[in-house]
Amino acid sequence: MNNCISSGELLEALHSPSLLIDRQGAILGANILANELFGYSSGELVGLKVEALLPASIRELHRGLRDSYQSEGPTKRAMGSGLDLLAIRKDGSEIPVEIGLSPLKNVGILTTVRDVGAARHLTSQISLAREELQAQKKLLIELSHEVRTPLAAAVGMMEHLSGRLDECEEKELLESIKLDCEHVANLLDEVLEQAKTEFGRAKVTKRPFSPRQLLCDIHALTRLRAAQRNVKLTFDEGNLPEMAMSDSLKIRQVLLNLLGNALKFTPEGGSIHVRAKYSYEDQKLLIEVVDTGHGMSSDEQRNLFSAYRQGKAGRLSQSGTGLGLVLCRTFLELLDGGIEVQSRLGAGTRFSIWIKAEPVNTELTCPHDSADAVVQRILIVEDNPVCGRSLQLVLEGEGHEVHL
Repeated sequence: MNNCISSGELLEALHSPSLLIDRQGAILGANILANELFGYSSGELVGLKVEALLPASIRELHRGLRDSYQSEGPTKRAMGSGLDLLAIRKDGSEIPVEIGLSPLKNVGILTTVRDVGAARHLTSQISLAREELQAQKKLLIELSHEVRTPLAAAVGMMEHLSGRLDECEEKELLESIKLDCEHVANLLDEVLEQAKTEFGRAKVTKRPFSPRQLLCDIHALTRLRAAQRNVKLTFDEGNLPEMAMSDSLKIRQVLLNLLGNALKFTPEGGSIHVRAKYSYEDQKLLIEVVDTGHGMSSDEQRNLFSAYRQGKAGRLSQSGTGLGLVLCRTFLELLDGGIEVQSRLGAGTRFSIWIKAEPVNTELTCPHDSADAVVQRILIVEDNPVCGRSLQLVLEGEGHEVHL
């Protein structure tokens, strides 16, 4: 009698559905949680064989396993040790369960039960959601590419037309159209690169490049826009190596993004200063972009590198995707680098980036002098006729003989 009382108190103290079973498989006791799980009233389970809680198809097998367990000497088997099986409720419905066994001397086997159906369903749903997300990202990459390709061709065509127009007004209209196309292309690039990153397709291609030439190209690409906004744009190139090893295209994207933001948020009459230097000790390229723009609050800075999040100034401008700085950080991390920001509301912003870029022995590189360029006969194979024609015009403009 004392053992039964002690066992009953023990069962009710447990936080999982629990049964006490004797050596012959008879149920000596069950707590309230076990009754609820299997659909029995209080006391109904007592006296039943434990096989009554199993589907008929596996009862005989279970008896053999139970007898073997008893004959070998009962040992403790923790929950999650692989004892997964189907149980059956009083109404005949089946539930997947996991069990744990704890022999109690002179009492029986304490059996704890856990319904794993909900957890398995949730795991299945998560797996399906992940598969669907991966499919959506893949589709996004493909669609972005399909839109980006003809857009790039259109920009190339407009550049070609601009060089053949004489009227200033016509050139200005064409330049406005080209700038809008480039803006859309940049937005697509951000979405495409983010999708590639999340899909695991972001890659780094390191090649020798000239840091000084890279900065010169960036200056050429941004000085017109700065002049149009009456923003003073200056570059300061320090002790840069003649050549270094890294992914210059990724660095270019980062700098264009940072300068694009600086130009967007720096008011007329403001200034932007780009300062570059090289640490030969750490073999790192260090670049700062400092503007006299609106600046950011500490709250805005906390969410600065979160995808699809924009600061107050970004939301007011109603432009951009909120992905630019996320991609900057991702690219820089891929390049063994990083990014930091210092800003104060109303006092401008300073972005500092660093990239691991080993100096390259210029004697081992083979630069080609444009004066020695040879006219080539080139055949273009392109399934998009607009892209093919755009490329043909560019190459013909450089003096090559091109066939499409």
